[in-house]
Amino acid sequence: MILTTRIPHLFGASAITVWPFILVYPNEATPALLKHENVHYDEQRRWACFAGVGLLVWWALYLLCLPALWNPLRRGTETRAYKAQGLPDSQIRETLRHRPYFLWA
Repeated sequence: MILTTRIPHLFGASAITVWPFILVYPNEATPALLKHENVHYDEQRRWACFAGVGLLVWWALYLLCLPALWNPLRRGTETRAYKAQGLPDSQIRETLRHRPYFLWA
């Protein structure tokens, strides 16, 4: 379910997915952004089937950065989301190196 709200801007984002909701800032629901967030939605839905605890585990793993900002789960999920959005691999690598990700590329 897609909800229009100002909540994403509190976190410096245009949209945030917290299954079963996709929270989108007003007037920023572009088709590319929704494709990106749908990847996160599907991944969270798959994890949520583990008695609700799975979704908490997914969020913990997604937000956890191991030493030197290495997070394979977050890197993988963002790479899949940006590919769904239509970005080329070189632009995805560059995006993940900078704010808000700061992930190894």
